[in-house]
Amino acid sequence: MTDHGTLVERGHEVVAVAQDEHGVDITTERRRWRARYLVACDGAHSTVRRLCDIPFPGHPATSRSTVVDLELTGATPAPGLHFSDYLHHAGDRSTLLHPLEGGRFRMVFGRTTADLDETGGGPVTHDEVSDALRATHGDRVHVRAVLAGSRFTDATRQVEQYRHGRILLAGDAAHIHSPHGGQGVNLGIQDAVNLGWKLATHLRGDAPAGLLDSYHAERHPAAAHVLQLTLAQRAIMNPVAPESSALRELMLDLARLPDVVARLSGLMSGLALRYRLPGPEHPLLGVRAPETTLATDAGPRRLAELLHPGRAIALLLADLPRPELPDSPHAPLIIQADPTPELPAGAVLVRPDGYIGWAGDDTTGLTEALATWITNRTPTRRSA
Repeated sequence: MTDHGTLVERGHEVVAVAQDEHGVDITTERRRWRARYLVACDGAHSTVRRLCDIPFPGHPATSRSTVVDLELTGATPAPGLHFSDYLHHAGDRSTLLHPLEGGRFRMVFGRTTADLDETGGGPVTHDEVSDALRATHGDRVHVRAVLAGSRFTDATRQVEQYRHGRILLAGDAAHIHSPHGGQGVNLGIQDAVNLGWKLATHLRGDAPAGLLDSYHAERHPAAAHVLQLTLAQRAIMNPVAPESSALRELMLDLARLPDVVARLSGLMSGLALRYRLPGPEHPLLGVRAPETTLATDAGPRRLAELLHPGRAIALLLADLPRPELPDSPHAPLIIQADPTPELPAGAVLVRPDGYIGWAGDDTTGLTEALATWITNRTPTRRSA
């Protein structure tokens, strides 16, 4: 049981899934479960996706790689070098070896002629790690210990729909891609945060029309964009193709421009994501609420901390009357604060997932925004 009262059951292998208009039946080798909805977060080889015959189209793997954390001896690479200085290749082999904290190292290695079965694997062995390191570094560096290891391919796939009736998919069950750039975890977490508050609102029975369907509408394009980005990285990092080497040189040259660095960092971090949301056009509409400290009557408050309870926030950043709110414990918090340059608006509605669902010079339109994102209940009182 978690701190929030959620029951967590481990070690249950799902063997059958069936849904009807009222709910979903999930059968494991131990028991049968009945739920109103099922969210499949069961990884790249999702059992739920397979049992439900949900297609997983995309680009097949072109290479298989292994990532390991190591202890090394010998002429180990120094910290602080450019990323490209850690990349080595010899023939059809490539290694990316870079330092971690505590004297450890991480190495990603692979062969362009490797078996491309996306489901294969097996334990990572000391001998194969040593063999890969010797192929690209000679006898300058030696493996003292393999601390951890796993395998992956650069297959790129995405389900066409994130919702199938009462079954929803999130994380690697919905999309897989090359791990270059380390974007997979953040992508899955964003799926979960986006879906979590929408599904909770739907289960309470006061969700605005179409709220649950907006999960697919928002997250599918976001993941598709990341998949395109990792495909581009896959092309750039090909260790043997001469055009990839030329492309890397071009990108390294462009990366000296501050505007290019800002754009690339926004894409890689996900902070450049902007949802296409309904409502009057505004520079803040659909963007992630910036990290800022608000000057309130109760003292300085970080916006991120105000979102911890999982409720929406109506920010009043000008001398405006407090808006009418639905008579609901799940109505947004109203926060009066001084204007801040990070939020150039008089009033802002921040959704529970931290994205801005509406912004304006005054509170005109805020009621409609609440009816779009937060609750289908009609405002019945003016907040005190």
